[in-house]
Amino acid sequence: MTDALTQRVRELTELVEPFGFDVKIDLGRDGVIHIASTEAPVEVSNEDKPASTTLQVSPATLEAILAGRQNVMSAYMFGKVRVKGDLDKVMALAKALTA
Repeated sequence: MTDALTQRVRELTELVEPFGFDVKIDLGRDGVIHIASTEAPVEVSNEDKPASTTLQVSPATLEAILAGRQNVMSAYMFGKVRVKGDLDKVMALAKALTA
């Protein structure tokens, strides 16, 4: 499932301008998705690199967010997404991933 999620994130970030920071999406035992978005082109990988903002989310919740079935903020409010870093950056990321 991680490969499919990584590919979907890659597809969505190809459509946006860099948002100026790196993000790590921590999928727990399923690995990570790292988005390097400080300059074009945005790079998406499964390398576990440092990032200014980290989201902890299950693969199922991330899939629902990417498909538009789950709002990021409501997922955050219900504890389905945990944030380490700046919540404003999460909102910028949410716009990119739900475009």
